[in-house]
Amino acid sequence: MHPEPLALSLQPDDLRDLPLTATEIAQPDAAFSALIEQVYEAALDASLWPEVLASAAGWLSASRGLLFTPWLGLGDDGFFYSHGITAEEMTIWSSRHVGKDFWTERVAALGLGSEGSVVLAQDLSTREELLASDYYRHHLVRMGIAWFLGSVVLVPSERNGQLPAVGFSVYRGADEPGFDELSRRKMQLLVPHLSRALGVMFRLRDAEITAGSAAAALDALRFGVVQLDGVGQVVHCNAAARRILASGDGLGAERLFLRARDPAAQALLRQALDATANADGGTQVSHFSEVLRVPRTANGEAYLLQLSRLPVASRFGTLHAASRMVVFITDERRPALADGDVLQRLYGLSPAEARCALALGEGQLAQAAERLKLSIETVKTQLKQIYAKTGCQSRADLTRLMLSLAHV
Repeated sequence: MHPEPLALSLQPDDLRDLPLTATEIAQPDAAFSALIEQVYEAALDASLWPEVLASAAGWLSASRGLLFTPWLGLGDDGFFYSHGITAEEMTIWSSRHVGKDFWTERVAALGLGSEGSVVLAQDLSTREELLASDYYRHHLVRMGIAWFLGSVVLVPSERNGQLPAVGFSVYRGADEPGFDELSRRKMQLLVPHLSRALGVMFRLRDAEITAGSAAAALDALRFGVVQLDGVGQVVHCNAAARRILASGDGLGAERLFLRARDPAAQALLRQALDATANADGGTQVSHFSEVLRVPRTANGEAYLLQLSRLPVASRFGTLHAASRMVVFITDERRPALADGDVLQRLYGLSPAEARCALALGEGQLAQAAERLKLSIETVKTQLKQIYAKTGCQSRADLTRLMLSLAHV
């Protein structure tokens, strides 16, 4: 049983929707605008995330920052990018505290883990409870961490099965003041941009985009990728997007603008594009997982659209220098993966290994284990065997293989 949090009685929606005063957000400063540009640059170049975290921590007046998978360790498809926290410290966290550190447990127990939630340490416990915890005495004190401002950036969902839960937190030491409501509100402005940037990163992780092969890499993807300029005109489509728009089945292009045939969907699309184009203007933007559904006319199904800004200078610029936004278009039905029989026939996978490969193609390790009714350790063992037989070295390699064999 967990004790009641100190003083505040906030619900998840309260944490997500605290009002921002006009004086606080009317004119975002140059540091915030530069930070947002960095965020979207990191979407296409993951090596930039440590620089993003340094800037984000500075903007939030924090000494440390961490973007990480709170429920997945480093050996379980988890990842982390940090500022002011060493790789050794994260290795210790990954081996001992994944999913059960003091603050993560409190967030889950109090129901504050909805996407977009922003919490302060004092929302989760009294100061005395934190200082008395084993997590503080044996881990945080060694890292010089005493204050916490955390957020939920991404949450897995049926439509985003490939996206893991991701959190972003910043920290201060015992000799620094705690975070306050203004800190919370600043974090609320930043988190949706992190969500969109990570969404872009995960959607394109299988494309291996380089300056010389961006078009070919995007054409190999089975979902549509549409690049737009700053006013929303189409400047480039990959092969899947060209087929979708040419069919005119609920979604097309008119005078170089994306257009949904359904009037309600078109109004929402226009609103979403306007918000994305002005994503660094200080207004609250939607999270990447807030999918826009565009009905199709032929079969009663729909396309699912996800939007994000692009940095001014990016590898997409090799296709068109004016690219400022990207729209991902996915069929409402999940894309077909390779048949299990094909994997067994071509690579000698056992039936259990083939089932494991297919489950991993549609979700993370924990989701695959739950679906297969196996332990995570068993799934890890099967994954190693799958890698050895297929020659794959990563989950991205395996996903590409299964997509390429979908019609064999």
